[in-house]
Amino acid sequence: MSQGVSLTDSAGLASITSHAMTYGINYAFMIATGMSIAALILSFFIQNTNPQKQREGVEKKRRAAVSS
Repeated sequence: MSQGVSLTDSAGLASITSHAMTYGINYAFMIATGMSIAALILSFFIQNTNPQKQREGVEKKRRAAVSS
């Protein structure tokens, strides 16, 4: 005997579809959570960032390019 669901059994197909969709959504959230945790951990390793100094460096390069 087959333990599958008949294609004519609409209630069985709806149940399987609901379970599959729930599993897929849960899996997507687990992947997103893992990526968020990885990004949070990697963000602690960002060093030597100072937007003001970076902006001044870009402006110096622009002035040098214009005066050349």
